Amino acid sequence: DKVSAKLEATLARYDTAFRRFEALPAEIRTTLASSGLLDAAATASVDARDLAQQGQQAGAFLEAQQAAMLVETLVGAGEWMNPLFTQGLPGLELLFRDALDLGPTSARVTSFLDQLSTYAPRTVADVEGLVQGYAGTFDAYSLMVFANQMIASIKARSDAG
Repeated sequence: DKVSAKLEATLARYDTAFRRFEALPAEIRTTLASSGLLDAAATASVDARDLAQQGQQAGAFLEAQQAAMLVETLVGAGEWMNPLFTQGLPGLELLFRDALDLGPTSARVTSFLDQLSTYAPRTVADVEGLVQGYAGTFDAYSLMVFANQMIASIKARSDAG
């Protein structure tokens, strides 16, 4: 079934992102792990697998999405911080440039929304999972736009000296 296939693909995304997280420099991993997001992602991954075994595919998919997105966020933050970590203050310009480029993220959000639009829920639980998928996506996108504005403000202050 379509939800099961998406669930497996999403759990694979989580596993891939987790491996990428482990490849980050130890100092960056430690800093990011202290946020608690890595633990939340691991819990969501375990919950997703448990729900899948219970036959609750929609709930499992939702938990898997959360797990994958949290670890992908940590990886993105770690990769984003790397120029500052490796170059010191001269790395700020690259850090700001990458942080202010919303193009790739907007494309991924659009692609994910396109994927959600292909689902045909059959149960109330499926509908709930789909609605939460849309809601989570729009919440995340709104937070991304807000963060982008805050980063632009920080860059402007940095440029002004």
